[in-house]
Amino acid sequence: MHVNKVIAVSNYAFNKICSLYPKHINKFGICKLGVFDHGVNPKAKSKKFHIISCSLLTDIKRVEEIPIILKEIKHLVHWVHFGNGAYWEIVKDACKKLPPNITYELKGLTDNSSVINYYIENHVDLFIQLSKIEGGVPVSIQEAASFGIPILATNVGGIPEIVNSKTGWLIDENYDTNDTAKIINDIIAKPSLLLKKSRAIREHFFEHFNAYNIYSDFVENFLCKL
Repeated sequence: MHVNKVIAVSNYAFNKICSLYPKHINKFGICKLGVFDHGVNPKAKSKKFHIISCSLLTDIKRVEEIPIILKEIKHLVHWVHFGNGAYWEIVKDACKKLPPNITYELKGLTDNSSVINYYIENHVDLFIQLSKIEGGVPVSIQEAASFGIPILATNVGGIPEIVNSKTGWLIDENYDTNDTAKIINDIIAKPSLLLKKSRAIREHFFEHFNAYNIYSDFVENFLCKL
């Protein structure tokens, strides 16, 4: 292998390349991508439960199934999605079937600074991601976590490295939409648990995904030793 070092951005990816190339394990390392801290997400000003998703609209991300899940929610919910893609019209059509208690905004392609500003200015109760496949820990999830937003996501790739029973809700990659709706109904009915997970995921972010610490460690542990 004609490289000095290969750096994986998740434990999942690190273990994968180690299993594929065991003879070169001494050349592999781990360094999470990380995101910077922009403060805590503001408190709620509305009775509506606010859900965010942020990803491309592709078959892998399964955003078109979020409206199917939300149809079964009995509470007032406002869902906002950031991102565009090939499934744009499919997602739009699915949203037309939502009941009156569910409002939504499809923001389309949005630059990162605008997403961050949204988290700074608007309260968010839950971030949801339904990916079929992930390699690392999605930056979109890391950003939400940095604001103290609990996560509901599929148990794929590196996602379990940031989402666990303390910081959110992990669902099976082959989840049932009705069962997922029940989970969200339970989440909405237990605001004290949501607050507990909000505090836990922000602490988890500082410990494992704070870019300020990660980048310093990367320089010290990898770049300076090449």
